[in-house]
Amino acid sequence: ISRVFPVFEKHGNMFPVWQQQGKIQRLCSQLGRLRSTDRGFGCPVACMTTICPASPEDLPGIIAVQLESWRRTYGEVLPTEYRGGPLSRDLAATWTPDRLSTALVLVARHEGRVLGVAATFPDAEGGPYLDNLHVALAAEGTGVGQALMRATAKDLIKRGKGSLHLTVVETNRRAVRFYERLGGTFGAPIEDAMFGHKVQALPVHWSDLPALAGIGS
Repeated sequence: ISRVFPVFEKHGNMFPVWQQQGKIQRLCSQLGRLRSTDRGFGCPVACMTTICPASPEDLPGIIAVQLESWRRTYGEVLPTEYRGGPLSRDLAATWTPDRLSTALVLVARHEGRVLGVAATFPDAEGGPYLDNLHVALAAEGTGVGQALMRATAKDLIKRGKGSLHLTVVETNRRAVRFYERLGGTFGAPIEDAMFGHKVQALPVHWSDLPALAGIGS
């Protein structure tokens, strides 16, 4: 569900994770304001959102989106004390420029804000593996998540790949329904981990990437 990379750097220069915390918290606050003022705007967000490869400048926004997502989704999975500073530090250590070079990372941007991210390891064992898909609460239900999945599938097709798989926490029913709507095939529950915290997860697999990409539809 998530892999941890131990180094946080920018353009090859090392700097402490704590230096990013203020910026991440400001972005979380911006997402909150966007949620309170713009939620329900529907098509305008999807129509005005750009899907593109992530850059190092997107990393604080990506962290803010995942932090917001996990804090509101996994209250019954991750301990309360972990969802504070420890989670923020682990995410900052995960989302590094190195990750952008080893994974296919796409972001959804709207008016300069990162509203969603999809990170895939195209050469993972067993085929391309979607390690992260997160959408800000303000953008849920606007088509941003589906757009990220379609763009990921299209990129994998260009790379000559024929499938995609992921794991989703079993209690995350909203995500389970989302992957069901996209035609994913579900396997039996397995034990997985989120930064060392054990969870029950469902494997999900797609063997028809053109259908997932919406090609021909």
